[in-house]
Amino acid sequence: MSIAINIICADRPGMLRDIAGVVASHRGNIVYTQQFVLDRGANEGRSSVYMEIEAGQAEGMVEELKSLDAIVEVTVYPPFEKIYGSRVIIIG
Repeated sequence: MSIAINIICADRPGMLRDIAGVVASHRGNIVYTQQFVLDRGANEGRSSVYMEIEAGQAEGMVEELKSLDAIVEVTVYPPFEKIYGSRVIIIG
């Protein structure tokens, strides 16, 4: 089972390590990640971490991520492959 998660969290050293540790402890395999610091809006100054994960125990993993003090929000999505299929066609 693959899932995608978007995490809003504190921008601090070790945050990515903490998130990856939770994923690994639930037998998840991170196959894609993108992270950046938000520069506007309600979460300005916080990090946004998007990951696509081949998940072993997704439900427990999401709950454990939500329990970390530095994490503000965890949202679960279907991965890009499920949304767009295996091919992306660019027209233009």
